[in-house]
Amino acid sequence: DAPAGEPPASSFELQRKDGLGTQWVTVYEGPAFATRDLKLRPRLTYHYRVRASSSRGSSAFSEIAALQCRAKGAAQDAVGDVRNADADADGVLDRAELRELISQELSGGHSSSLENELKNALRNVDRNVDGLLTAEELDSFRENLGSALTVPEVVDWVSHAVQLPQYAHAFRENAIVGHDFRGLLENGGELLRDELGVESRLHRRQLSRAISMQLYGMGEPPEPPPRPSARMKSGHELVVTWRPSDVEAAPQIHKYRLQRRDSPRGAWHTVYDGPARSLVDVVEAKVGARFEYRVQAWNVIGGSGLSAVATVAMWTLGNMASFAFSLLAIVCVLWKVPGVQDCSRRFQLRVWAVYKDIPLPTSPRPPVPQALCVLEPAAYRMAAPLLGLFRAPP
Repeated sequence: DAPAGEPPASSFELQRKDGLGTQWVTVYEGPAFATRDLKLRPRLTYHYRVRASSSRGSSAFSEIAALQCRAKGAAQDAVGDVRNADADADGVLDRAELRELISQELSGGHSSSLENELKNALRNVDRNVDGLLTAEELDSFRENLGSALTVPEVVDWVSHAVQLPQYAHAFRENAIVGHDFRGLLENGGELLRDELGVESRLHRRQLSRAISMQLYGMGEPPEPPPRPSARMKSGHELVVTWRPSDVEAAPQIHKYRLQRRDSPRGAWHTVYDGPARSLVDVVEAKVGARFEYRVQAWNVIGGSGLSAVATVAMWTLGNMASFAFSLLAIVCVLWKVPGVQDCSRRFQLRVWAVYKDIPLPTSPRPPVPQALCVLEPAAYRMAAPLLGLFRAPP
């Protein structure tokens, strides 16, 4: 009602915006007191405000009203219900409906990953391989998923797959498992905000998308990386490098977790967590030190299995002594070869003859290896001055 003495309102302006941070949009202008807002997206919360206009001008906007849009006939549906994407209401999702769902709701409109996610969803959920997803197939898939994702695995998934480790404690404290995923998306992620403390709209969107990808089976964790390479760089530094098993895998790998232990029976510790593929690890050098490394890859779906273990041992006095004894053993074995003994005696004879200035006969010599024939003259010239050091003074 208009205040006394003021002209009545002649028209109204209704504005709307969704919960994704968009600007206010005018959806109706006219004299009516009600209107129907069409082409809304299911499972989004929309905000409305209205102001009145008269010949004297426009009023301020009203208080904001929040309304959540639900799919037709789905009073309590959550994200991931077949009915929310079933355009023809036949109870199944065909390839076109699933592609539309992935494109608009889950892939953010990126066509590069659309076909890969579509293929993954059909491969993981479509049990009878007919190209259609039914509610029964999705329920069966999610039952297995819920049993597979325990509390520690969900906490790791939030920290490393979704890359929001600040909420890992809340997921652990509330004992969230895979069976809870679907409920977390009800009412626009209300539980994520109220119970798990995810206040940021962006973070709720990231978690909702990652959970939806899990619910529809859109992707696989990466394959375990090959065995990493580890070598010594200095007395206290080890260089560790690794690579993915498949650089073209989708969803793409976004990080690696490198673990190290200092003994075969020791505990594993994470020494690197990030996107790089190499690390210079500073360690404490000890006698007999031995370090083992393994690596794990992560994408938005989850973590790979652990790679094979790479081992690197640091040089110690014991290692050097063992190497010296091994080398001495090889020399002793070679000394037993008759050809080596014969060459050694002739070499000693020639060095002694040069030292004493004794001419040697020019009779043919027994055959010797070609390498010794080439090296002998130089060896004579080097050995003779050394023997002169022991010559008695005149």
